[in-house]
Amino acid sequence: MSFTNKIKKKGPVDIVKPADEVFDNVYPTRISNISYESVIESQKAVKEFEDKDRDILIKNLKSAYEEVFIKIIEGCMLSDYIDTIYNNLPEKIKEDFDESKCISQLLNSVNIYLVSSKMGGDKTSDEREIPSDTVESIVLSKKELHDNIANKKFEEANKRGKLNNAVRLGCYIRDTKRYFASEGFIQAKASSIHSFEDVSEHCSIFLWVDNIYDISKKNDNPSFEALFTFVLLHELMHLMMDVFDETKFGINGAGNLKDLGQLYGYFREESLANALALYLCDATRNDALVYSILDYFVEGQTTPYQTGLLYIEKDLLKKAVTNWMKCKKGKYLTKQLAKEWLLEVTTESPRQSELTRIEDAIATLVP
Repeated sequence: MSFTNKIKKKGPVDIVKPADEVFDNVYPTRISNISYESVIESQKAVKEFEDKDRDILIKNLKSAYEEVFIKIIEGCMLSDYIDTIYNNLPEKIKEDFDESKCISQLLNSVNIYLVSSKMGGDKTSDEREIPSDTVESIVLSKKELHDNIANKKFEEANKRGKLNNAVRLGCYIRDTKRYFASEGFIQAKASSIHSFEDVSEHCSIFLWVDNIYDISKKNDNPSFEALFTFVLLHELMHLMMDVFDETKFGINGAGNLKDLGQLYGYFREESLANALALYLCDATRNDALVYSILDYFVEGQTTPYQTGLLYIEKDLLKKAVTNWMKCKKGKYLTKQLAKEWLLEVTTESPRQSELTRIEDAIATLVP
């Protein structure tokens, strides 16, 4: 049936309504095409702002995405990690990856959703559930964390509680059901990303533009553009470190490995995502971007995120990220090294020399 015949019995209202449902929605976009104004303006989260704020928002969204895409992803600032990723992909899928561009291909394949705090529990246009913007965070002080880890009170050390004033700014979500179809499949050696289509199908990034905007507007620093750029990079770095199968990750040694492993993994993942995001902000040579994030945001975050500040020295960061990604591939740490790392990053004044020693020791276990 022709399009004319399909619509000839419908009135104008019948035609406009479906169009509104398509465009006034939460639908995915990619890092490379957000710069088009029509793509940004069509996002439901952006439409919620008043005209003046929306104009500021759209201008800064385009600028932030261009900074990330042109200077960072296209600029190959993550080239140090190409070998780590490419060499650990299964042979059968390497033909889909251009080795020199595998990271930029990876980061430009994830679906990114611009959402607002009102949308929690709703669905995106492609039927993905939008998570709540309420975040659970470790509420223990650094000293309490340190003492509980030292005294093996891992349950207390890993305690989380809902904080009324803690809201999500960004979230990376992996669809874990692709890891195994049944319990017995957990031993299969497989990359968690089989193709770029797999990235778009199973990996999602949600960015709460209203929460980011509220923080920037309330404090004047960091700017919306700086904070949005940092949050986007933080979530993209979770994706970059997530190209391997994690089902075998563990810690060798006696005792309560589960809690120590969860705590170690949480600290490790969030601190390195922050460190990589800071490193990339710095690599843009945009001092206004870097210092507004450092001075007004990261130092006010909780301990796992603040730990990233210890790893922004390039050589140490490369070693730490490479170690962590290889651990996630299925290599194992010793309980002692995991504990030493946690104890050091929760001391009052962590020593970079001690962290270097621990990273060197971990590197001997994950060749």
